[in-house]
Amino acid sequence: MDIAIVGLPQSGKTATFNALTSGHATTEGGSAGPVQVGVVKVVDQRLSVLGQMYHPRKVVYAEIKFWDLPPAPAEKTQRNQVLSGRHRNILQGADSLLLVVRAFEDDLQG
Repeated sequence: MDIAIVGLPQSGKTATFNALTSGHATTEGGSAGPVQVGVVKVVDQRLSVLGQMYHPRKVVYAEIKFWDLPPAPAEKTQRNQVLSGRHRNILQGADSLLLVVRAFEDDLQG
């Protein structure tokens, strides 16, 4: 399953990505930066028990891929548009979206 993390700049998308993937992603690169991908294996004890019972050749756990998208360009965020055309193209391949919402005021806006 591929989950894309979206939200306004400075809303905590990369922090959420790092928490979910135990990663150390940075926010370098700006809006032209690459999409960072983190893969998390979903270890299910029920699958382990079934593997011990039936002795398959291989036990494959589910995987979740989290995508940390770069922030939208500044001119887009001034009009409260979170997604640029590049973002929409990338999101077509995602199975679901994880929306990060800011729960604080932006100190830079007077």
